[in-house]
Amino acid sequence: MADLSALIICLPLLLYLLMDGTDLGLGMLFFWFHDDRQRELMTHSILPV
Repeated sequence: MADLSALIICLPLLLYLLMDGTDLGLGMLFFWFHDDRQRELMTHSILPV
């Protein structure tokens, strides 16, 4: 029963991370780039995705 509960909790989280990986990765990159122009350029690069 504990394994089933863990699967029910972890599977949606894993799917979210896999399908939204581009946006999450870009959000992590924002930490390193503080210039608004650079952030805007990165955001526009993933808009079609």
